[in-house]
Amino acid sequence: MMRRQKARKRPMPLVEAIVGLPFYTREEFRKQVQYAEDSLGCESYEQWVRAHHELKRRLEALGVVVVEVPINVEEMQQYFLQYGLRNDAANRSQYVARKLFERRDLVSLVRR
Repeated sequence: MMRRQKARKRPMPLVEAIVGLPFYTREEFRKQVQYAEDSLGCESYEQWVRAHHELKRRLEALGVVVVEVPINVEEMQQYFLQYGLRNDAANRSQYVARKLFERRDLVSLVRR
């Protein structure tokens, strides 16, 4: 009687991902606090910067390519008004993803 061989487990292929993180200057952060319809989760710009750098560090430790996307709050607010969107976390994420997608220089970062 023939025994069935156990299928060898194949290692999971590495998945490469590119994530955009919004980056605000101090002045843009101040504007964003005024426009945001939800909490940014930070009381001060310094606290936001620390949280931003910690998130970036954690993502990069997982092998994620992190791209800081500079945010012009007035431009982002115009985008929200144009499409009837609220200035909340979900729509800010969508905006950052759109800005990241527009960056043609990132193509070289993605392994084919």
